[in-house]
Amino acid sequence: NTETKEAVASRYPTHIRLYPNPARDHLEVSCEGYEGLFEIWSLTGLKLLAFESGRGKSIARLNPGIYFLKAGNLIVPFIKD
Repeated sequence: NTETKEAVASRYPTHIRLYPNPARDHLEVSCEGYEGLFEIWSLTGLKLLAFESGRGKSIARLNPGIYFLKAGNLIVPFIKD
């Protein structure tokens, strides 16, 4: 049923788009239909930031390096310049 598929899609995204990558001060994130939280994690496994879907996020305070953006069950790496 359509309602069930939409409910599952809002909890478990199938595709994340983030840009720019590498990013300097701001990361734009889009994930169609996803209504959960986005989390930014370090290489050492620390959750550094969390923000609502549909918004970009300032990453100016992060040190340059490699990070991971997590949304539901998806994880996407990105580089902070």
